[in-house]
Amino acid sequence: MGRRPIRLFMVEDDEIDVRCMRRGLKRAGSRLPLRVARDGDEALAALRREEDPGGTVVVLDLQMPRMNGLEFLAALRSDQRLRGTPVFVLTTSDAPEDLERAYEHQVAGYVMKRDAGDDFEQMVTLLDRFCAVVALPD
Repeated sequence: MGRRPIRLFMVEDDEIDVRCMRRGLKRAGSRLPLRVARDGDEALAALRREEDPGGTVVVLDLQMPRMNGLEFLAALRSDQRLRGTPVFVLTTSDAPEDLERAYEHQVAGYVMKRDAGDDFEQMVTLLDRFCAVVALPD
């Protein structure tokens, strides 16, 4: 069984956070490609257009316009082609109900932005290690 290439898909409306993620990936020497969508609607549309959405790992903010992160998770998990997509939440929300609802949608992890480190260094390390060892289905 060969391992498929993995790519990151960040769903984030804050340009500063997107820049921090890009800078963190670069500083870590990560080779993971990063795409960005500004909200859940844009992200779902992009994933649904892909011929092969497998190999995508989503980094998801919860606080976004139009379709927020929890709404995105509900739609993602109800989509037959996309429901197995690994998702890491990266958010400012420390609300217990957000944490619980995210895990009800089988997220791989819930990370507070304040704990992610400078330029999301800790988050990048987590993602790099995760993507280096996991095998994702076709």
